[in-house]
Formats: sequence, structure tokens, C-alpha cells
Amino acid sequence: MGASGRRRLPRGTVIAIEIAVFAGLLSAVLFGLNYARDRLDRMVGRLQEQVSGQVAERLGARLRYGAIVPSALRALQVTDLELVTEAGGVLLSARSLRVHYSLRTLLNTRSAVDAVNRVELTGVVADVHLPRDEAAVLAALGGIGGIGGAAGGEAGAGALPWPLDVTDARVTVTTGAGRLRLDELSLRLQPDGGRVRLVDGRARLNAALADVAGHATQIETRIRADGSLQPGQAGAEATVRLGEVRTTFGTLAARDVQATWDGNAIFLQTPQEGGGRGFELRIDPQQGLLRVAAGVEALRPVDVFRPAGPLQHLLPWFEATVSGGAAVNVDAGGVDYTATVRVAAPPDLLSDLLGGPVEGEVTVRGNAAVADVAPLTVRTAAGAFRFDGSIDLAAGRAAGRL
Repeated sequence: MGASGRRRLPRGTVIAIEIAVFAGLLSAVLFGLNYARDRLDRMVGRLQEQVSGQVAERLGARLRYGAIVPSALRALQVTDLELVTEAGGVLLSARSLRVHYSLRTLLNTRSAVDAVNRVELTGVVADVHLPRDEAAVLAALGGIGGIGGAAGGEAGAGALPWPLDVTDARVTVTTGAGRLRLDELSLRLQPDGGRVRLVDGRARLNAALADVAGHATQIETRIRADGSLQPGQAGAEATVRLGEVRTTFGTLAARDVQATWDGNAIFLQTPQEGGGRGFELRIDPQQGLLRVAAGVEALRPVDVFRPAGPLQHLLPWFEATVSGGAAVNVDAGGVDYTATVRVAAPPDLLSDLLGGPVEGEVTVRGNAAVADVAPLTVRTAAGAFRFDGSIDLAAGRAAGRL
């Protein structure tokens, strides 16, 4: 039988089959969407219960928010988020919190929390008053990796479960000494094994100090930072890039600072200056210890700090050339220090008075009461002098041999 002899289905039957296939596909899609929405609702409930409980436990605060707006395709958004202390004060607020997730993972995993792949916080405002909010701040820093649990839904596993992006944030810290504010703050916290990496943190810093040497002081700069920390364990490190630091007393040149925390002490270090070892600062709050060390070679201080305002008259001295090193230790027993410094004054600073260039060298060891000088040597075109002895810092008197 030829092709012309084949029986064709009636047109009405064909249309009915097409409608049935379309209805079946539509039912499958609707079933899938309903299933995804059910999984999403469970994820929302799980996250809300888990995060709220851990915030209350770790920070002694509670979460308050305006609305949760889920999407079955890519993200859910929480608006008008607030972290409220037991006293009723708002420690932190955010315009929106967006939780991004994988729809495929959402449909296939047993734990809806596993579907989350990124979290965004936008429009964050934090207003911290110390010492009033000290306990909440320390708890937040200590629990940064525990909030939300680990992937797989295990609460308090200690590692940040998902990348966290913070944009358009403002943090203000107020103490009895003044106020520090970070504006235009943005950063990413990225899980890295058991650690959390800080990636491309940026902010504009403005500090107002009530009284520094009798002057109300302003400090302004731009900051960029990258680093890492180990949640639940001791240890953090960061490289902080400071832009030009403008202050009431002058301007500090842009520089990098390496910061490290070993669980007890904070250690800050700058790169070498002019062939020296740079600047090192160690602070150990538990032992009440502060240690400062610096070393330079043929450095002009004006290349690092240009005085202005109350210190403007010292500018010629900052154009001297300095080499040497110094160390200062402060602990419960008091302060002690040692320094050996060589200074070559600018050629025109004292030439009219002393008939030529001036160079000096001094070695000092002492404490808050007495400084032992052994020796102080000054060389000029007209001659040289040397002083060996000590200086009573309280009485302002020197005793020794000139």
C-alpha cells in the first residue's frame, strides 16, 4: 500500500493530543515550580531559625526585619534588617540582605541550606559606642564564621559557609577619646578551607580625636586591605594599604602595613625605609606590653611625614637626613628605651650660625625618670663637642661631662 493509502488521524484528534502534551508539560513545570517553592520556603525557615538562634546565643542580640521576598529562580531578599541589643539599641542595620542559591542544588539536595552559594549585604550601618557595646563587638568578631553554620547545615562549624559581599556600608565607633568613621566601605569575605579570606576591602577613614597635645585632631585617609583569619581559633593577618594620611599636624605618605594577630598580641610592620628595617609595633593586651622598634638608613623624615599646622615650624628639621635605630618597651614595670641616631642637618639650617654643615650622633638608654646619654656628639665646621652623662627628665636637669 502506498503512502497515499495511509490513514490519517482526524484533525480534532491531533489537536487533542497536542493539547494533552502541552498540559502535561505545563503540569510538570508547575509541579517543579511548586516543589522548588516548597524547598525555598523550607530554606527560608531553616536559615531564619538557625541564624536568629545563633545571633541570640553568640551576640546577645536579636534579628528584626521588614519582609522576606523569595524568588524561585535565583535569590531571596530580606529588607530592613536590624540587629537589636537586649537594651533595645540598634547595633547594626542593613537596607537589604540577598541570599543567592542554585536552583538545581535546591531541587536535588537533602539540605536546602546547601543550595546557598553567596550572600550580599547592602546599605549596612553600624553605630558602635565603646565601652557600652564592647561585649557584642568581641562576640561578633569571635563568631564571624559560626553564624549560619557550615555548608550542609551544621551550625557552629566555625568556617564561613558562603562568600559574603558587603557594599555601601558605614561604620562609626565612638569612644571617650573621639570618633572613628569608615564610609564607602565594601569588602568580600571568602571561605578558604578552614580559613576566611578578606578580599579587596576598601573604605574612607575619618577620625576626630578630642585632644592630642591640646589640639582637636582630624585624620583622613583611604584604606585597602586583604587578609585572612581562622574563625574560632587564634590567628589573623592582613596587608593594609593606606593612602595619603592627612591630619591636623601634617601629612603621612601613603604606605603598606602588615598586620598580624596571634591570639594574644597584635603585630604591625611597615616596609623598610631607606635601607633600614622599617617600623615595628607589638601590642599584647593580656601581658600589658607595648613594644616599638624602628630602623632607618639615610632617611629624610619629610619624605615620610610633612608637618603642618601646629608643627609647621619644625619643617626645616624634617629635611635632615637620619640613620639609626630605636626601641621602646612599655609594661607593668614602666617604660625603658634605647636608641642610636645619626643626624645630618640640612646645609642651610644652621650654617649661618655655625659656619657650615652640622652632624650629630647620640646613644640613649633610659626610662621614664632618667635618660643616660653615652655619648652625644655634635660636629660643625667650627669644631665639635661631646657630652657623656644623664638627664633627669622630671627635673629637666643634665649632669655629666661636656
